[in-house]
Amino acid sequence: MIRFEFLIADGIPIEFIPPLNIVELNPEQSFYATGYECRAALLIDPVYRKSQRPIREIAFSEKYNCIDLYFDVPPPSGDDLFKLKVDGISVRGKQITGPELTFRKNVANW
Repeated sequence: MIRFEFLIADGIPIEFIPPLNIVELNPEQSFYATGYECRAALLIDPVYRKSQRPIREIAFSEKYNCIDLYFDVPPPSGDDLFKLKVDGISVRGKQITGPELTFRKNVANW
């Protein structure tokens, strides 16, 4: 699970499409996100999560907003290299290019 938090400035809404975010374990294995409203029960109880309706697309307009992204794959080990491709964010109809984050052992670069 990866939690995204959005802070709204000047009341300008942010549109977000969770399934456009991808975890890539290797070039042949990619997994698309399923988004859910942030709730502690989602972390604790997978059965509860399956009873909730996924978020396909959402427009955030509150000052603070949160969405949890789940990927249908067990978490990688601390030794595995993997990438998170952030996408599906737009403001005023303009697409924002998100970063591609690479996670690897013993590296803490931004």
